[in-house]
Amino acid sequence: MMRRRRFVAAVAAWAAAGRTPADGESDGSMIRSIAYDARTQTLTVVMAKDGRTYRYLRVPDKVYRDFAAAKSKGTFYLLYIKGRYEFRVE
Repeated sequence: MMRRRRFVAAVAAWAAAGRTPADGESDGSMIRSIAYDARTQTLTVVMAKDGRTYRYLRVPDKVYRDFAAAKSKGTFYLLYIKGRYEFRVE
């Protein structure tokens, strides 16, 4: 939880300075791929660093669409996915 607070504080500082994480502190390599099954509302996220696959359950379609459209997938993941939905690791 403390790490997430620091990250949120860093994003707020970037925004206050008129910057985004992509301006130098990019986390763009954090996510290798994402996929979504609308029938089961399952979001699949594969991490770039270790290749682990996380399946998040009961994720609304709008959250997936916003995630897919996000400029920084890593930032979106940390702010809106991680810790908010039940998940399974494969």
